[in-house]
Amino acid sequence: MTAISNPSRYFQDLGSLHDAFIEAVKIDLSSNRLTLGIDNIDACLTNPPAAPKRPALLHFNQVSEVRLAFALMEGVRIGSLSIGGEADAYTLTISLSSGGIADDDATWWMSASFRSSEIDS
Repeated sequence: MTAISNPSRYFQDLGSLHDAFIEAVKIDLSSNRLTLGIDNIDACLTNPPAAPKRPALLHFNQVSEVRLAFALMEGVRIGSLSIGGEADAYTLTISLSSGGIADDDATWWMSASFRSSEIDS
């Protein structure tokens, strides 16, 4: 696992993970950790789309709050991922959609407050 020292910049440099699919969400209450399994962290940067995928696990540590609003189904895609705040007081905000097609009747999202992050790719 590799620590992400500046999560805001890190995810901006990856195109806010636009078009990446979330394959897994794990909330570990005993360690206050949120883990997201991503199919390809280079989804926004990969051209052509047939290029090899780079799956990853994103770990958000010392999580104090998690909020979710999306349907549990195959094909949950990231519209954008942003990190606000400063060291030791970050806020994760992710807009989501079903396979990249926005649903006018529902707004899907995820947010969390965390203190540090790591990637396992």
